[in-house]
Amino acid sequence: MLDDDFRDVKFARVNCDADGVNEVVAAVTGKKIRVVSYQLTATTTGLVTVNSAATAVAELSLTAATAVPFAGSKRAPAFQTAAGEALNITVQAG
Repeated sequence: MLDDDFRDVKFARVNCDADGVNEVVAAVTGKKIRVVSYQLTATTTGLVTVNSAATAVAELSLTAATAVPFAGSKRAPAFQTAAGEALNITVQAG
């Protein structure tokens, strides 16, 4: 039997190799998108902004070749969108 924390978890690999807004997960009517774990790695120093549609929910500063990991659960996600909004990542080179 699966642990309840991971029963409905879906996985996505994302590669944002251009500056600007990148849609990671499309909006689903009435549903929140929760990010329960991630690892970011940058080739250059820059800023990554995680957005619920166009509203920033997290900003992460990255240095070249440094991995930034996070592991959580459905009860303690890294961040989440508002219901019915897409999960977007905005990348800015430093």
